[in-house]
Amino acid sequence: MEKRKCAFKSCAKSFTVKNPKKRFCSLSCKNKGAYQYKLGYYFWEIEKFKERRKNIQILEYLIKQNKTIVLLSELKLLGFEKNSSFLPFKNNLNETVFRFGNILMTLISKTECKIHEI
Repeated sequence: MEKRKCAFKSCAKSFTVKNPKKRFCSLSCKNKGAYQYKLGYYFWEIEKFKERRKNIQILEYLIKQNKTIVLLSELKLLGFEKNSSFLPFKNNLNETVFRFGNILMTLISKTECKIHEI
């Protein structure tokens, strides 16, 4: 059996290895190492994912308040990130539609949008 040092940078544990491919001392260190790797190489995607989740929460809140037509300036005040949506598409009325989870946001004008659940 071989003795190794954990590959996770913040962990300094040494451990014995039966499997020669094993690099981490525990599952926790393996998961933390994978997260650190993703932060280093996919930071932009992780940030966009967090912004999308926040946008969904804001839109769900507005739907619970029975607000279906909202000013874009109001959304901005609530912390909505307009640039974090997926690619927009056009509906039958040729309006631009953004999808956030199971919620659609349709641009009615340059200052107003309509939100509804799918």
